[in-house]
Amino acid sequence: MDDFEFPEMPHVYLPAVNENDGLTRWEFLPRALDEFQKLKGIDEDAFLEMQQLLLRWGERGAREYDVALVEPSGRRVLNEILNPPWLGELKGWGTGGNDEDRHFRLYFLDISSRPGEPAHQMLVSLCKEKRIFDNTRQGARKTNEAQDQDILLAMRLGKQWCQKNRVTFRPWPPK
Repeated sequence: MDDFEFPEMPHVYLPAVNENDGLTRWEFLPRALDEFQKLKGIDEDAFLEMQQLLLRWGERGAREYDVALVEPSGRRVLNEILNPPWLGELKGWGTGGNDEDRHFRLYFLDISSRPGEPAHQMLVSLCKEKRIFDNTRQGARKTNEAQDQDILLAMRLGKQWCQKNRVTFRPWPPK
């Protein structure tokens, strides 16, 4: 059985929410949902833990005054996309059968049907295992480049969905 650990807090805080909302705060793009469900076949324990993480952070979050201070994921790629969204990231890691590190990521946007008002509804735009290259300097650079591409894809997919469904997203940096 693989060891799997999750941080006590997400990589970024979620906005505060009514504690009765639970998992209803999370909406998945179809591809992201497929990838999340595939995780169950890859590592059922990781899937269940990630599901609990979604539930826990669907109910809890930072207070309103903390949210503006939180930096999103993807600061290295902000100049590569017009009107970048604030992008949150839930992450977990573990070890595979051959003692290799495994890193799982859920990238999400904060969306709203009313411009300028965050609804604290989270749109998961990408779910995947992060590629980890060797631990050389070149391997670290390749790992960062691969993650930057994942982050850009998550931003673009989320923005496209928002445009198609006529909802807004929290921008970064805040206006």
